Amino acid sequence: MAVLPRPSAKTLVSLVALAALAAPAVVALATGWIEVRISPWGEPPGPDPTSIESWVALALVYLVWAPLVFVGLVVVLDRLGYKYMPVERTPRPTRRSRRRQVAGIKLLQARDASPSDARKALPKRRADGR
Repeated sequence: MAVLPRPSAKTLVSLVALAALAAPAVVALATGWIEVRISPWGEPPGPDPTSIESWVALALVYLVWAPLVFVGLVVVLDRLGYKYMPVERTPRPTRRSRRRQVAGIKLLQARDASPSDARKALPKRRADGR
């Protein structure tokens, strides 16, 4: 079985997710549960042939369906190697990068400090060498 390259697989999975999002509306229109009439340009629209209960039921189906499709999309993209990260926050720096940043800041502080300040910052040693 041939394996798709990752960018192609990501595109295909995204398109399948969009099709899955449209599925309840397509089913509702195909079964006649929801009817949509298009009025000609310039004429006032006629009465809606679909009851309000049908529209509310479709909205409730979407309240459950849309998060399920989104979670499925995230799971599949995670399996493909695209790790999900919410947009609100930046990625947390790794331990190595944090240690390097602290070391760099200490180096800059040591360069800026005069030699007399460095002597003051050293801890006093006792006579017994501790």
